[in-house]
Amino acid sequence: MDDSSNDVRLAMTRTLVAYFECFPSENYNRTLYRAHVEAIYRGLLVHLDDSTTDIQEAVLDALRASARIWPEKLKAELATVRHKHRSDEYCDSLASYLDSLTSRTNEDETPAGSQI
Repeated sequence: MDDSSNDVRLAMTRTLVAYFECFPSENYNRTLYRAHVEAIYRGLLVHLDDSTTDIQEAVLDALRASARIWPEKLKAELATVRHKHRSDEYCDSLASYLDSLTSRTNEDETPAGSQI
């Protein structure tokens, strides 16, 4: 993502989206791969504040694709860097997306007939 060519950086985000789609939706060993997930999230969150809108939007797409791996972790990582971003626009968009994912997950875990 640190390439000087925006075309290369955009291709990298598309590659990451495809990569994240290959992850298993269940039974992903978060403990074993914690450091990898954290590094990916942290690296992408830096570029969510890129000076180029096209890059920001592509990174947002990649972060959304990656969120299914561990939405709570991404939400925590976002909270630690949000104050460093020049604008809250993309952070807010990602936070809303993560909220929708985690609320959906919580609803799926609620036994039938139970109330939250």
